[in-house]
Amino acid sequence: MLSTTKKLSNKDISNNNGAGKPCSAPHLVPRMKMLLLALLTQVQAHLPMRNDSMQTLQTRWQFSTKDQIRTTPFIIGETIYVGGNDGILYALDKNNGHVRWQKNLQAPIKSDIVGEGKTLYIYTTKGTVYAIQADKGDVTWQVPGEAEKEMDAWDYYTASPAIHPQYIIVGRGNGKVQAIQKQTGKIAWTYDTKAMIHASPIVQDSAVYVGNYKGQLLQIQTHTGKPGWTFQTIGDRHFPAGEIQRAPLLKDGILYFGSRDYNIYAVSASSGRGIWNMKELGSWVIATPTIVDKTMFVGTSDTHRFYALQDGDGSLKWKLPLNMRVYGSAVVQNGTVYFGCFNGKLIGADQQTGKMNYVFQTQGSKANYATVFGPDDHFKPGFELYSDNTPDAEQKILALGAILSTPVVDGKTMYVTSTDGNIYAVALP
Repeated sequence: MLSTTKKLSNKDISNNNGAGKPCSAPHLVPRMKMLLLALLTQVQAHLPMRNDSMQTLQTRWQFSTKDQIRTTPFIIGETIYVGGNDGILYALDKNNGHVRWQKNLQAPIKSDIVGEGKTLYIYTTKGTVYAIQADKGDVTWQVPGEAEKEMDAWDYYTASPAIHPQYIIVGRGNGKVQAIQKQTGKIAWTYDTKAMIHASPIVQDSAVYVGNYKGQLLQIQTHTGKPGWTFQTIGDRHFPAGEIQRAPLLKDGILYFGSRDYNIYAVSASSGRGIWNMKELGSWVIATPTIVDKTMFVGTSDTHRFYALQDGDGSLKWKLPLNMRVYGSAVVQNGTVYFGCFNGKLIGADQQTGKMNYVFQTQGSKANYATVFGPDDHFKPGFELYSDNTPDAEQKILALGAILSTPVVDGKTMYVTSTDGNIYAVALP
């Protein structure tokens, strides 16, 4: 059995005002490689990727940028906004993909675009936060900062801004959380967590919640920047820091998030006390969970699975074996849960049973699938995901048109971005 669920005890967690062992994860030790390879063999022996009854979803339109897109697009009215590694913010007509305007921000965009009213908020790898007018692309204000760095080959994102009625909350790679006054762009406060932040913060009126690469989930007072509680992930012998790479989900007073220590956690937002965790043996859990009708949907990294869990205790409802990672969140539409995969496929599975009913494949995946996978959807002979040639393998994966983002549904159309540089408008059934 690859996963276990349990209640968290005081021995499993720490809950304090700033404690947390100062450890960092190794990149990939040999014994970790052996474990992952064994797990991959086990997982790929039961792949259901071939389903003759699956309906192929069709493209309404696609728009090509100049580099990878890892981020989730954002819609205001009739315009969809998207940014990627080419550093250009594109405003496209959501009905046909025609360019309304574009603005070169001079640095890759690896965080999701967010917006409110007529203003977009964007963070680039140069460390600059922008407030941009959605109608024409004019910059209202910008706040510079320290340039971002990647921790390792799987550090795909930077933190996205979070919107509060008064502030824009930003998490930075230098470990600092900043509250920027929404109207003026002036910094209201800064709090240093002392560890890399690439997980997007989330904000309520009185509290900000953010995870870092020391495995800490922190509560910070929204209006003052003063620290509240700190939750420390359990850690694993291979990844003792238990890094938190993506944002938590806040639902009914509970924070749900994954970690590089192979766990999914449920933590009280008011007290920071752990409620339950699910251990996914041998796999990071990067994606921000989605909860609909008391069911949590979340994908894994190295075990290549997609789960439906009971949100109250993490118990299993169903699981779906895949042949690649899932780092983006899922969306649920009309009884179908949709999620993107690193194999360049968007999957639509029955919300109740997990049966795969729909599939969409990116252009990059169609062109390059055979460089990674054989006819049976297993890794082709000679391809190793984790080896001395890991950087080369990772580039082949990204060339598949991997979907690292979260699909966006608008009416009968789903918009999805890809590392093949395209944004796709996909017709829903």
